[in-house]
Amino acid sequence: MQVKSSIIWRMLAWFLLLALIPLGAVMIFVQRQVNQTVLDVELQAVVREARLHAAESAHHPDAFEEHTQIFQGTDEDAFILRTDGTYQAHTDRQKVGAAADTDFAPDILQAFFSSDSGSLDNSAAGKIIGYAAIPGQNSAMVIVKNNQAVQDTLNTLSRSIFLQLSVILLLTSIVSGVAILAVITPLRQLANFADRVGSGDLDATLDQSDLEGEIAVLAGSLTGMTARLRDLIANLESKVKERTRDLEIAAQELKRTDLMKSQFLASMSHELRTPLNSIINFTQLIAMGVAGPVTDEQITMLNTSLSSSRHLLQLINDVLDISKIQAGKLSLYIEEAVNLNDEIKAVVEMAEPLLQKQNAGLEQPIQFIQDIDHDLPLTACDRRRTRQVLLNLLSNAIKFTEQGSITLSAKKRGEEFIFAVMDTGPGVPQDLQARIFEPFVQAADDIKHTQGTGLGLPISRSLVEAHGGELWVESKMGEGTTFFFTLPFRPPKTQ
Repeated sequence: MQVKSSIIWRMLAWFLLLALIPLGAVMIFVQRQVNQTVLDVELQAVVREARLHAAESAHHPDAFEEHTQIFQGTDEDAFILRTDGTYQAHTDRQKVGAAADTDFAPDILQAFFSSDSGSLDNSAAGKIIGYAAIPGQNSAMVIVKNNQAVQDTLNTLSRSIFLQLSVILLLTSIVSGVAILAVITPLRQLANFADRVGSGDLDATLDQSDLEGEIAVLAGSLTGMTARLRDLIANLESKVKERTRDLEIAAQELKRTDLMKSQFLASMSHELRTPLNSIINFTQLIAMGVAGPVTDEQITMLNTSLSSSRHLLQLINDVLDISKIQAGKLSLYIEEAVNLNDEIKAVVEMAEPLLQKQNAGLEQPIQFIQDIDHDLPLTACDRRRTRQVLLNLLSNAIKFTEQGSITLSAKKRGEEFIFAVMDTGPGVPQDLQARIFEPFVQAADDIKHTQGTGLGLPISRSLVEAHGGELWVESKMGEGTTFFFTLPFRPPKTQ
């Protein structure tokens, strides 16, 4: 990060460029003003001269002949012009009596008689003209001067102005160069000091004896920052060791907590599911009358108990599954030659009681539509987990649909199977479509639609992804929701 000498020249060049712009503008302005002033003076002079000769010609008709001697050997012409456009007198005697329209344009000839006196700037032809009416006569005195003398004067003035501005610019450049050097030198020292600090030399020093003003303040801040940085680095190693030790303790605590959770879940799997299965089995036997006759009212109560027990068992299974997923211990039992048509049929049979229960409270039953290829090829997958995903999606669709239809679709496209469960329910808000796949998040807040733990969709997505597929949702509020998931096609291995 060295401050090179080329920076000085670049700054000086920029300064000169910025200085040239206003100086050039000033020079152009001054030159234009001088040019206009000189031209105005020449025009006024030629008008005065024309007036003088016109006055004398009015009193002395032969005065013009005498005046022509004044113009002998000069670059000026003088003539008296009649109103009919012919020369009454002229310094060039051969033009006397000739028409003036061969020498001047009609608008210029007309201007000679438009006022008592005046001037014309005919710079395009290199001439300036002064004219004045001769009192008591239908004629005008006209004097034409060559503009070259004026131009020579203007050129001389321009060279003088340019020379003076060049001297001013040169002096300004010298002063600016000295000023830039006075600023760049301490900045170079600061930059070199910062470069040494940046390369790791925290013991670098900076001589501040020659620094003044804001640069001295900047140097003080930089050296103070370096000192604080040196102290921070000196203490950083000990802090890193301390934090590393804290992280190791925290990691050990997390491992111990995870082990305790795994042990607890393993214990709960046996302590909760085993007696709950016994309760379900014995309740079912009692409802069937195996232990003796039961009344219709008792059968209704027993069936309610069975329903609640099965629901509780499902919740326990979901909690255990999500715990395995979070611990990375979820494993699939892959079976060869699984018939997906049979699995779909079994899932539909399990979902039909839920649909019948939902339709019981509706005026217009929900229509269940199946759009399934009947020749789906055999594939390798986890039969039980595939059923679990399909049943969970169908159960959700039944739970949230109160009118319209539910459609179950299964197709083979290329090297994968595509499943879809479409309903005409209320839909899932856009801001909630990603969060419903998070554990313990549900898509509705009313009691009717929140039976469960909010684990079904997260578990289903993890099971599908464990197979190598994808699960996603598409929904519009008021129109319904469709859950899609794919499973890769794995041909059965040859026995």
